[in-house]
Amino acid sequence: MGDRRTIKFNYYRAHIQEKDGRSWSESKLFNFEKWIEIVMALGVENSTKTVENVKVRLENCRASHKNEGFWGIRIMKLRDTNIPSIVKETKAARAVELADDEYIGEDLNILYDAKDFLFMIQSNKYALGTKKLEKYINAVYGDKNFKISLRPICDEVDLKKFKKKSYKSLEVTFSNEVQMNGGKSSLSSIIKGTRPFGCIKGSISLGLGRSDIETLSKEEIENALSDIADNQDVITGAKIKIQDDDMHTIDIIDLFTCICHNFIGFVLEKRTTLGFEYAMDKMEAKYIENRGRILIILSPNKGI
Repeated sequence: MGDRRTIKFNYYRAHIQEKDGRSWSESKLFNFEKWIEIVMALGVENSTKTVENVKVRLENCRASHKNEGFWGIRIMKLRDTNIPSIVKETKAARAVELADDEYIGEDLNILYDAKDFLFMIQSNKYALGTKKLEKYINAVYGDKNFKISLRPICDEVDLKKFKKKSYKSLEVTFSNEVQMNGGKSSLSSIIKGTRPFGCIKGSISLGLGRSDIETLSKEEIENALSDIADNQDVITGAKIKIQDDDMHTIDIIDLFTCICHNFIGFVLEKRTTLGFEYAMDKMEAKYIENRGRILIILSPNKGI
């Protein structure tokens, strides 16, 4: 019997933007099957790209055997640093010896649902991070007039939980490469006001300082949170500081860490790696179990 390992998987959608002079167009959902066609035409041997001094390549890519429109993808990070050792019970450890064209492989498993444009992506501190994965996807796509990004699917913060709480501060980081849609709050006009400065990226910090005021405008903050959720092309980060009116405790909530996710338990046999087919079967089952919940979160009519 092997060891049981629990792995976290996060949910994303891919968006694409076209270059428009010095800025980028408004993003739209990207049909990732176009990328799959490109990378499969390259083949495993020619899919290697260098991303921030790290070599990355395709390891596996295939359509599901069970569910139409599902794709299983495994991306491999090729590591030649921090090499592990081989140890015998009665002898000294020795480093794994690699030839010039050999690496330690760190795999990243991805499930893509072409019908609903949804990704289920493994979260692994040793494998490729989301930002590097984005850069690899763009490098393979190979057209600098287009930019593909992975947007996390975030469950909205339940404002009802904060009804008896005070908003102490709101910190927002943004990119001015795309114009923010007009929203319910004044956040849009504040960000647009930085454009005459030639500002491409910026941050906004709203707080109460040393005043006796108990809270920022609750209505304006709640409207701002809605605008942030609707403008992930522009808003790149947001944190809100909240104080409980009764307990006087302060919580800092990162609005971009509320990513929809699942955990899957795998049984790993000794002296082997996580099998691709085994991983995909378990991922598909878990995804189908949770797809309805994800689509409700994405629905414009959620909460009605």
